[in-house]
Amino acid sequence: MNKALPSLVWLTSALVIGLSGPQAAAEQPIRIGTSLSITGKQYSAQGGFCREGYMLCQNHVNAERGMMGRQIKFVIYDDASDGKAAARNYEKLITEDKVDAVLGPYGSEITEAVSDVIEKHRMLMIAPTAGSSAIWEKGRRYLVMMLSPVESVPEGLLDLAARNGLRRVAVIKLDGLVANAASKGAAELAKKMGLELVFAESYPNGTSDFSSILKKVKAVAPDVLMAASVRIEDLVAINRQAREVDRGHPASASARRRGRRGRRSRRGAAGPAPPGSPPARARRRAPARGASAPADRRTPAVEPGTRRSSNSPCARLPVEPGHS
Repeated sequence: MNKALPSLVWLTSALVIGLSGPQAAAEQPIRIGTSLSITGKQYSAQGGFCREGYMLCQNHVNAERGMMGRQIKFVIYDDASDGKAAARNYEKLITEDKVDAVLGPYGSEITEAVSDVIEKHRMLMIAPTAGSSAIWEKGRRYLVMMLSPVESVPEGLLDLAARNGLRRVAVIKLDGLVANAASKGAAELAKKMGLELVFAESYPNGTSDFSSILKKVKAVAPDVLMAASVRIEDLVAINRQAREVDRGHPASASARRRGRRGRRSRRGAAGPAPPGSPPARARRRAPARGASAPADRRTPAVEPGTRRSSNSPCARLPVEPGHS
């Protein structure tokens, strides 16, 4: 964030200097060019959301008297989820349309594909949806990063695992720029937190049957499974097929098994009921008149905002408001 601020100031200054001269007529809008994945199987949903966001920005700014006394207008081309098409679009926006500024496309992979065009023309571009650090490791000077690095995404999951005694981590990922960065971050963070990375494997783009890789995951018996992909359909399929191979969410499955063992052990510890005693359910419900249950048999108090569950490590996790 600190690195982005000077560049944002630079962009604003460039607009002020470039648009305040005599050639900048007040009635002409400030044109901002971008290429988005309006169509194409891979990113069309996300690209559509980006377009809606850019148009919301245009409407909001213009309703508030515009920028520097002028309206703004987005010039948006469709790259059909293709990096080469996006690069051609930015070339056209800069050299033919001569837009006043540019904003980034959707995602790290397409941002990487257009970055050389931006550098060649020395046109500052804010990349609002690109988070892979690899893009900025090539010494680029005209590209501004807005998101937190993708490598930091697994931190919350792994921190939760470490605090609840879960140690063995498995990672499956789409073979691509963003997923590779997330996997790299998971490996580094796991080592830092004292966790063990017991499995890591990639799958090619277009995979729909994950059963074979999930069987490999099951064989190493991890406590936590992380799936990294930019494709929502991949994550849905992995979740459903994991249950089919009797894996489920590893942390949840582990908690369920431990909870069942705990309940069985507590029931078994009491031993059989003496002859003539009431059923076990009645004994639990109705202690002797005037007597209270022993302290170690009383139901433990549940703190506000927590879920009463088994004796699993997940039983003490906070429950977020509005979540079951």
